[in-house]
Amino acid sequence: MQANDDVAKNLQQIKAILLGDGDPTPELVAQLAQETYNTDLLLHLVQNIHKLEFESRKDVVQIFNNLLRRQIGSRFPTVEFYKFPHYIESTTFGISCDAYTNLKETLTRHKAMVAEYLDKNYDRFFSSFTTLILSNNYVTKRQSLKLLGEILLDRANFNVMTRYIANEANLKMMMNMLRDKSKNIQFEAFHVFKVFVANPKKPPQIEGILRSQQG
Repeated sequence: MQANDDVAKNLQQIKAILLGDGDPTPELVAQLAQETYNTDLLLHLVQNIHKLEFESRKDVVQIFNNLLRRQIGSRFPTVEFYKFPHYIESTTFGISCDAYTNLKETLTRHKAMVAEYLDKNYDRFFSSFTTLILSNNYVTKRQSLKLLGEILLDRANFNVMTRYIANEANLKMMMNMLRDKSKNIQFEAFHVFKVFVANPKKPPQIEGILRSQQG
């Protein structure tokens, strides 16, 4: 079919720009990658890969793998997952569930890699993730608190946990969650709160807040 032939040619052209002869042109790669992101091309290719001829499927895999690993400095723009809060908060229930499942899978499967990533991108990640914890949506808030507890209690994330529980704003947020009208929210918040309490090397500001509650 003519359509398949056109798709095959376009895929070969994309692959040629991305891979070149071992020395792709950075400007062309950047332009192509940006258009790929703008048009959600990777999503469309994956969704319709079953319609393509065998060689075209192989081209899609090579294109996908190349863009997936594309790196600019310390960034991997194809897999930037800071859009997860949008997909979890501002979409349909089905998309929201899938987005949360993917976020959890991303943060809990490859532990060493995730620990390194969170350590290097601590401020940006938790600034984004906190929007989910403070969500007005009950399900989003509960799931996010539960995932936060899993992240902090995982031994691989010891450095991240240490930084998180040294922040008084985080402690105050959990203490507010302990007063939530939902028992389930209180339950999940307590699992995070007890990490602050159990820390044998509490910073003075954390120690002070906890002591003031005891009085």
